[in-house]
Formats: sequence, structure tokens, C-alpha cells
Amino acid sequence: MTTMLLLVLLPLFLQAANGAERKRLPNEIRPVSAGQSRTKDNNEAKYGAMRGIDGDQATAAYISKGSDRVAWYKVKFNGLQCIDQIKWLWGSSGSTVLTWNCNESGCGRCTGHSKCNDHSMKVIVRAEASSTNGLPPSLGCLYGDTFELQNNGDFWMYEIAFTGQPVKAEESCSEEKEELQKTLNENMALKDELKEGAGKLQEALNKNAELDSKAKEAEGKLEEADKYISELKTELEQALADAEKKSCPGEGIWSVPSNVLGKKISGKVIKKWKKEGLKENLKYLSSYKN
Repeated sequence: MTTMLLLVLLPLFLQAANGAERKRLPNEIRPVSAGQSRTKDNNEAKYGAMRGIDGDQATAAYISKGSDRVAWYKVKFNGLQCIDQIKWLWGSSGSTVLTWNCNESGCGRCTGHSKCNDHSMKVIVRAEASSTNGLPPSLGCLYGDTFELQNNGDFWMYEIAFTGQPVKAEESCSEEKEELQKTLNENMALKDELKEGAGKLQEALNKNAELDSKAKEAEGKLEEADKYISELKTELEQALADAEKKSCPGEGIWSVPSNVLGKKISGKVIKKWKKEGLKENLKYLSSYKN
């Protein structure tokens, strides 16, 4: 009798120790965290938000209304998801199931219980930490990384489950990739234009340098020409003056010194002029010797 009693109690003990593990749904998406407005008795270990997504139907989160008089339960997913169905499994057996079918317009009103029609609950699926820009239309599912259930009274959350598909990173970034590729192409085109412009600028600089060199060379030649012309002008003026003196020695260009007037121009006098450097006397009067 004692042995039979132990055999009966042992399975019950194992069931209590292991809990009532819930069977996973096809295409189920597992949340990574959970939070709630207020926890019953502040007992997180027993009634905390994670009890509603631990996969154990025998445990439950108990959500109390917060300071805003609304009781809410929220879960977050690992990245952006496309959620097509939400199931709220009531009670330790999970026999009562409230179901929301979601599409691109939202999740609407649940089915499975009369409470679905009393407007006491509100389901919100949104993208809080993800971007939906550039994604294709979500046909038959709703994009989001956060789920929230609001209720006008305290409630138990034994288990809540979600089905759908995770959004691939390349899908969520398709528009950004297109814009990035477009920008890269524009930058490459601009780079080519700048390179071409730089080549033309260098060519122009080389031409300017060549012209500058030629201008300096021409300037040097012009200075030489000016100098040569100036020297020619000086020589010409001197030659002209000499010619005028030779052609008209007594016409006010050169006057005979008073100490020579009335005297005989002898060889001795000419020698004296040479010694004294009287070139003008020699030039104009040496022919009048004797």
C-alpha cells in the first residue's frame, strides 16, 4: 500500500516541479523581454512580467493598474517582426484562448471569449526601436518589435504567444541600400568630374607657367632692346652734336677763348694745349697753325 502511494505521488511531484510546459506554436516568435504597469505585491519572482512568456502555463504574471489607472503588459522582440497572430492562453490549463489576427491595418478585435466584445482591452503592435522605411507592404501581418496589451482592470497573464516571421535585415534596409548606392554612384561621378577638372586645371597651370616664362623672356629682351636703343640714342645724339660742331664751329656752339684771339697758333702753343687737355682748342684751331 505504501509503495503504491509513493508511485502515485511521484508523478504528481515531478509535474509540480517541472511545471506545465506549453507546446510551441508553428512559426512562433519568442519575445526577449517583458514589462508591466505594476506587479502584484511587488513580487517579481512569483508574479513578474517574464512569467507570461516563460513557456510555463502553470506560472503567471499578475498585472495591476498603474498610476494612470491602466493595467498594461508589454513585450519586446529581437528586432523587427511581421506578426500575423497573437494568442492569449488563459488559466493554468490554457484551455481558453483569445486570438487576434493581424494584418497591415492592425490586429483588430479578438475572438474566443465574450470579453473580446466589451471594449475593455486594447492591443498595440508597433516598431519602437526599428525602422519600417523601405519595407514592402506587410500583406497578412503587421510590422513591429513591441507588443502591448492594455486593460481597464487588473489581470493575470499565464501565457501569451505570437506567430509570424522575422523581417530580414536586407529587407528592412532595402531603401537605405538603394539610397546609399545612388549616393555612391553620384559620388563616383562627381569624383570623375573632379579628376577631369583637376587635369584641365593642371593643363591650364602648365600653359600659364609656359606663358609666364615666355613673358619673362620677352620682358628681358625688351629691357635689352630698351637699353640698346638708349645707348644708340646717346651715341646718335653725341654724333649729331659732333657733326654740328664740325659743320658750324663758330655759330655759337664753340667760342674761341679770349686769350687766343690775336695770337699766332704755333706748334709750341698746340703742344701746350695738348699738355693742358684743351681738346676743344685742338679740335677747332689746330688747323690754323702758323
